[in-house]
Amino acid sequence: MWLDLSRFLSLTAPAAWMRRGSLGCAVVTVASTGDKIGKFDTVVARSIAVVDDSGAIVITLAPGDEEMNEDKNSGHIKTYDASSDTAKMLVSLGQYGYSGLVEVYHSNYYSGYDTQTAVSLGSDGLLGGEVMTWHINGERAVRLGSEDDADQPNGFVETYNSSGKKLVEVTSFAEYGTVTTYQPNGKESVRLSTKWELNGSSVEVNNKTSETIAQMYADEYGNGVVWAGNRKGMGRTLKPGP
Repeated sequence: MWLDLSRFLSLTAPAAWMRRGSLGCAVVTVASTGDKIGKFDTVVARSIAVVDDSGAIVITLAPGDEEMNEDKNSGHIKTYDASSDTAKMLVSLGQYGYSGLVEVYHSNYYSGYDTQTAVSLGSDGLLGGEVMTWHINGERAVRLGSEDDADQPNGFVETYNSSGKKLVEVTSFAEYGTVTTYQPNGKESVRLSTKWELNGSSVEVNNKTSETIAQMYADEYGNGVVWAGNRKGMGRTLKPGP
């Protein structure tokens, strides 16, 4: 395994790296063969690349690149697939403002220096964190997260179709939870809730224009109630009893 900065600046790394190299920089090459071990108290470098025996880049360590929408005041570690002619970035670990982010990329997607995220794991310095998976077309597939703000859900899971439209949402609040399904037009279809002020659980069904047409819930005595109506809110209620 070689650690070679000069080759790193001249290979298939992002263009901004090569531009920095062309401005002039100090280059250190450390070669290790066999089982030799180098021990250092301190190693200081602005950018470091690790290449395999063929000279292909497999790991980079560097500050963020603003042209790649990265925070220039943070550090980034990236790994690459060196099996093809053009290096494919597979994993990126970095910091964006107050947040940390780990991204894993689709291995079969590559165009220039663009990449397509498959999975991302991030933290928000103010609220919480989240994990997201992505369809190969770049649309969000699943989102799982937590938010600590008192006015926001404590935890949530969302699923999306290949067009990026949310279809299912599961959320938890301080004292209750909800499950909501959505129509392709983005409007709510069915909502299941466990709110204590509703005397227990409830189910609400909407039509395609998101107007409530049916409800099922418990009354203040713990009895079941079913309501069915038209889109104007006029309907009938069914309760147990004679």
